[in-house]
Amino acid sequence: MKQKIYHILFVVLAFAIVAGAMQCEKPCPCNAEMLICQTVAGGLTITQIAAHFTIKIENTNENSAVQGRITTEGATSVYGDYENITTSYQEFTYVVAANPDDDEAWEKTDLDGLSAGVRLGDVDNIVRLTNVFVRITYSNESTEDLYPDSDVVTNAWTDAVGGDDDGDLFDEVDEVGSDGDTTYIGNATDFQAVTFGLGNPT
Repeated sequence: MKQKIYHILFVVLAFAIVAGAMQCEKPCPCNAEMLICQTVAGGLTITQIAAHFTIKIENTNENSAVQGRITTEGATSVYGDYENITTSYQEFTYVVAANPDDDEAWEKTDLDGLSAGVRLGDVDNIVRLTNVFVRITYSNESTEDLYPDSDVVTNAWTDAVGGDDDGDLFDEVDEVGSDGDTTYIGNATDFQAVTFGLGNPT
């Protein structure tokens, strides 16, 4: 008799869990049932992506400014606000919550072919750029970082001083964590952008 009761309780409990999971919406609002809900909903959702970059100028110039840039595989480029650059390295972040191609939430396939970098404002001295990457934030608050693996737009930027002068600029900015003046790329031209192709998310 006890075995029958346990069997009935097990069936009822299993049905309740599955039914609850099927009601989960995307992005998944569940808490204790998060793993089940994620499986039914097709996996984690992306809440935002953010371009990170570390930059400074060699000499003081109150007009020096930079903005983050993200370009989708669909060739849509979006830019952050201009930020003032100082003679000390600073890390800036440019957050993009939705895919600018369709104004919908990011999906993993949207990040294939993504590129990121910066665009300069007024400058009259050398700018040094290092440590560029894009951070993906998922619905369970985990993150994944994508680093440069190719050059997309280089304009007047060069690795002749702070790099190996081989013409491949991404090698100087793809480090995990800024190495300051050890490796960097430089630019002395106004309103020029540099963007890098990124590895695809796992």
